[in-house]
Amino acid sequence: MPLPFPEFTIGFVVLIGYPILVPFLGGWLVGRQVPVRAGAAVYHALVPLILCSFAVGALLLPVTEGLLFALIQLTFWLPVGAFVARISSQLARADRVGRMTPFR
Repeated sequence: MPLPFPEFTIGFVVLIGYPILVPFLGGWLVGRQVPVRAGAAVYHALVPLILCSFAVGALLLPVTEGLLFALIQLTFWLPVGAFVARISSQLARADRVGRMTPFR
């Protein structure tokens, strides 16, 4: 007998949407706050979190969801977060420079 489809409740949508939206939102917020090397700031913040997720996932090893989450963080969160932070930082810097010119 096949497994039943999950119910699409608010909690389920939040649980599935969280890992997809967090790197975009977090990268954008970091990029707006960090004027220089925002991608490196995201990298230095996420690498310890990924290592901790991997360690917890390894301790719970018969269950592989922890390792899967660490893999998602490594392959999706880190590159997307760093890229969005860099773009957001460049846009914020251009906006700040544009506001500083007296004749606009």
